[in-house]
Formats: sequence, C-alpha cells, structure tokens
Amino acid sequence: MKKNLFLSKNTNKIYLITIYILILIILIYFISFYIYSNKKYFIIKNSSINNFYIIPEDKEGEKVKFVNKKSINNLIIDNQKKNNFQNFNSSGYTIQIYSDINYENVEIFANNLINRKSEIINNDQLFLISLYSDIGIDYFLTYKNFDSKIDAMSYCQNLSFIDECLILNIQN
Repeated sequence: MKKNLFLSKNTNKIYLITIYILILIILIYFISFYIYSNKKYFIIKNSSINNFYIIPEDKEGEKVKFVNKKSINNLIIDNQKKNNFQNFNSSGYTIQIYSDINYENVEIFANNLINRKSEIINNDQLFLISLYSDIGIDYFLTYKNFDSKIDAMSYCQNLSFIDECLILNIQN
C-alpha cells in the first residue's frame, strides 16, 4: 500500500491544480520583481495631460525672512599704504596672520607681534589688505609674499607664531 505524505485520498484534482497555479503565480511574481528591481533606470512616458501637480498661488507657509541682506560680492581690494605697513604685490601668495573689521585691532595685533617677534619679523614683511564689500571693510594682516602656494605653505608650516596656515591669493 502506497502512502502519500502531502495528499490524502479524499483530495480532488481541483485542489491540486489550484495549488500548482498559485505556486506558478508566486514564482512569476518573484521573477518579474527580480528583473524590474535590477534595472538601472526607468522611463516616464510623456502624456498630453500635465495635471500631475498643481502649484498653488498662496503657499500658506512661513514667509522667508531677511531677503534683502547685504552680501560680500563685488569686493574691492585696497592695497594702499597705511602707517607702518607695506604695499602688497597682488601677483603672489601671502600668509594670513590676523583679520578683523576694526583697523585699530589689526594695528595693535601687528605692533604686539613685532614687539614679541622682532628678531623674526620686520615691518617690511607685513602687509595690510583691506576688502570693501556691502557688509563693510575687512582688514587682513598678512606676512611675506610668495610666488607659489606650495612655497607659502611650506614656509608657513615652519613658523612658530602661527597655529593654522591660511594662504591667500589676493587678486585685483
């Protein structure tokens, strides 16, 4: 006597066919899912009706604040000689030592630096660059003039009075 593990004697052929069809549908679903999920791109067909979205006139959200703020675009570089500082040749690179919006602070910092490091720094090696923008004037105290950025960076890494090297390429 033969024993069936999955089917009993009372099972009709209709149930068996239904199970096979269900397994076939599931198998086709997984195969199609695998094929469509591995595609690199998809194409959206153009339709003559463009009513997919509507942009409302009043968006009822929070209005954007501070729209009319000043910017730092359209900079004007001023390399005029002031007090103890030399004119900067704008064709090269320089090392930024200090920057501030107040000229007196820059001058105080430069004088303190020269007093502390007088054996290393001359007044001839310090340059004052002022940038005029819509926001205001920014003063940059820079040190030496170099022909390339690599020369300036290697020189800057050997300086003891600068923590972080910032190389400027000031152009008119």
